[in-house]
Order: sequence, then structure tokens, then C-alpha cells
Amino acid sequence: MLSKEAAMRMFNDRRDRTVVLRLPPRRDGFHQRKDVLLGIKRVLRAEKMEALGQLENNLRWEVVLSDETEKQRLLASPKLPIGDVAGAVVPHYKTSADHTCAHVYSERIPQKSTDTT
Repeated sequence: MLSKEAAMRMFNDRRDRTVVLRLPPRRDGFHQRKDVLLGIKRVLRAEKMEALGQLENNLRWEVVLSDETEKQRLLASPKLPIGDVAGAVVPHYKTSADHTCAHVYSERIPQKSTDTT
């Protein structure tokens, strides 16, 4: 069994490598896990992601990354396409320990017009 101190170190380490992905409701149902994975894989290799968890009725996702470098790479992405929406990764706040936490704010991806007239 882990000591309280060891458990807190593990929690803090994982928290420091986590970003939160916020998505707007989809018009045609729920966001698919495969779409979220594909969007993240456009920026990072799959093995750089330790965990992906769905929160709040499929509108928030937590992504735990392998290290701070991978977290910064994801944060540097101007837009993260997830299905028919795009998320912009921005730092949300800094804690007193100067760790950056991130939330992903989303916007709709414009659809290409099929009108040929």
C-alpha cells in the first residue's frame, strides 16, 4: 500500500501532465472516443498518451501525457480537430507551484460548401 506522501506525489505528477479537452455538444449525438483519439494522434504519437478519460456527459476529456514535453507539444497546437469541431489549446491558469494546467476551448470547423453554382 502506498503511503500518503507517495500517493500525493503520484497524483501531483499525473496532474502536472494532464490537459482537459472541452468540446461543444455535437449536433448528431455524442463525441466518439475514436474521434478524440484521432485528433490527439494528429499532434502526438499514441504511446505518448498514458490515459484518456471522458468526463461530464462526453463534453470534457482528460488526457494524461507521458511527460511535460508532450504536454507542451499539445498546448502548442493552434487547433485540435475532433470530429466536426476544433479545439484550441490554451493554458488556463498557473498554480502557486508554477505548474501550467490547460483547458481546450472549442469552436466549430467550417464545413466546405458543396454548392457548385
